[in-house]
Amino acid sequence: MNCWHCNKSILGKSWNHLKDIKDVSEDGHIVNVEKHICGYTCYKRLRESNTLPQDLWSHIVNKEDYKGLISPVIPRKNTFQFLTHAELKNMDEEDVDKYYQERDELMCMNPDMINIHDEQLKEDQRTEYLERESSCEENFDDY
Repeated sequence: MNCWHCNKSILGKSWNHLKDIKDVSEDGHIVNVEKHICGYTCYKRLRESNTLPQDLWSHIVNKEDYKGLISPVIPRKNTFQFLTHAELKNMDEEDVDKYYQERDELMCMNPDMINIHDEQLKEDQRTEYLERESSCEENFDDY
């Protein structure tokens, strides 16, 4: 396999392995192909020349190599919406699982935001518990 940018032969694992990259075949048809990038310098040059797709993260095959690191993903507008404790309670289990999966993906990009949201959820849960306990106590009559 060769580097997409410098065409250098890559021995072993490439720095970045991409799938479903649009390319033109020899007969002139548009096809999806796999591309490899040998290192950060070639990635940066491809990015500067606007050769990389806008939604690069969805094309990366070796995502596990970027877990916990600054990823070579071009930042894009985040469409993820944090939900409140009450909203999560009203969802079915499958949707809640999907929500947390999307949230975990976002965590790589902004762990501080996740921590703040988690604190808000915990506070909502504590408030709900205290309100429930308070309403139970009001139902008892001391007489």
